[in-house]
Amino acid sequence: MTNNIIQWVKPLTSLKLTVFCLGCAMILVFLQIVLRPKRFYKPFAIQLVQFSQDRYAGTDLPKNFSSRIRLLDPSRHEDRETLIYMNHPLRYQGLTFYQSGFDNNDTTTVLQVVQNPSWLIPYISCALIALGMVIQFGMHLTSFVRRRVIS
Repeated sequence: MTNNIIQWVKPLTSLKLTVFCLGCAMILVFLQIVLRPKRFYKPFAIQLVQFSQDRYAGTDLPKNFSSRIRLLDPSRHEDRETLIYMNHPLRYQGLTFYQSGFDNNDTTTVLQVVQNPSWLIPYISCALIALGMVIQFGMHLTSFVRRRVIS
């Protein structure tokens, strides 16, 4: 059990050991453990074609920024260009790519990649609420029609 835990944690951590010798008698040891995010490699590539942004008049604040990217996936024989901009992310293979920023004098785009396995739950919830409302309305409608026919 311990070996499995160590093998799982090992790619996520980096161990840095620094030893200083001051004179001959004193040794200072600094131990630093750094957590790194785990990398996941995907069978597709994304290439930035064009980045553009609008700024508010008279300021350096960004008003709108977008990225035209090229999606290359040799496994699916897909080569297409798409535009990612505010509130319009790219969804591909269960991942969502959001435009989250820019850098290097407006020549680099920063994309945030999100995987949300429960994206369907709000739609199912809304459908169930709508179905419940239709059933409730139907029950009241049929009771109203019955009372109307009887009288």
